[in-house]
Amino acid sequence: EKENQECLARILSKKGNAQVLMGHCSSHAKHDYNASLQIWEDLLEKERLNKNVTNSRLCRVLYNIGVLYTKQENFEAAERLFREIITIYEEHCRDDDDLEIWDFAARAN
Repeated sequence: EKENQECLARILSKKGNAQVLMGHCSSHAKHDYNASLQIWEDLLEKERLNKNVTNSRLCRVLYNIGVLYTKQENFEAAERLFREIITIYEEHCRDDDDLEIWDFAARAN
């Protein structure tokens, strides 16, 4: 179920991107971004409760929410999430074993 939700969230985000690129009414893109954001936020809430969540998974969800916040021009919220990704990297990645976390931290920076 989690994978299906994540897939739907990605589709909605890409649909919003396409509407912006095609010059369609921004309210359509905003609707798609809001729907995608709600799915990602629900996933984040579930992942924070999951004691077995990996740092990589947490960074993936945080990053996707942060990107959607920037599309909505909610830069403070996006910055807060990006800082959390960087903190996870700094506190939990002592070497280059987890390149995915390193990648998310680099993008968030």
